[in-house]
Amino acid sequence: MRKVLVLGAALCALTMAARVDAASITVATFADPSTTSSTPLFTYLAGTGTTANPTGSTLSGGWSGTGLDLLFSPTAQTFSDVTFDFASLTSTGGFATAGGSMLFFGTGSFSFIYNGSALLTYSWSSATLTDTSVSSSDLLLQGLTITAAGALAGWTFSPPETYAFSLVNPTNTIFGALSGANGGSATWTASFTSSAGSAQYQPPVPEPGSLLLLGGGLVALAATVRRRRAASRR
Repeated sequence: MRKVLVLGAALCALTMAARVDAASITVATFADPSTTSSTPLFTYLAGTGTTANPTGSTLSGGWSGTGLDLLFSPTAQTFSDVTFDFASLTSTGGFATAGGSMLFFGTGSFSFIYNGSALLTYSWSSATLTDTSVSSSDLLLQGLTITAAGALAGWTFSPPETYAFSLVNPTNTIFGALSGANGGSATWTASFTSSAGSAQYQPPVPEPGSLLLLGGGLVALAATVRRRRAASRR
């Protein structure tokens, strides 16, 4: 009986107070899930602004296909066929030249979706899109807040300063879109990585109902042990 109660107390303590600390976090993909511009992850539409100040231009993103594997480094977990949605952003200013362009955006958010529910949601205070005339450009998200749910529920983060999307396979440049090329649009596929900050795991505290069920199970187990001992003494 005493052993059963000790075991029950230990289980309750582990459930309510266990913590796992990780020194750093990495959330990354190893490969661009879309290798051609026919299924882009990001689309830019030129607004009414000029190349000297391209305000009103929009950037939208998302991936609903297969092939996106997400690595979560504190637990070495890899989530397969992750999708994501990225709320459309509107440029607040910037500049565009034939050699390279830079656009600024305000707040926004996106979520990685796994098995139909949000796994990680990123919100930010500002974003910068740096577009070049070569094959790779970058979208940097700054002032981050990261929220975990689903399979990663219980994780809290001291987030990295930035989260970067590396944009590749462009159909056009921002300067070209503002000049009317390709119907005033540009598209990219992308890979992305975030490696900085720290993560901490705090298991959810059981609800009162769950604790009652656990307690009832322990009482029943103790009664069974007592009956068996009494029977063995006869």
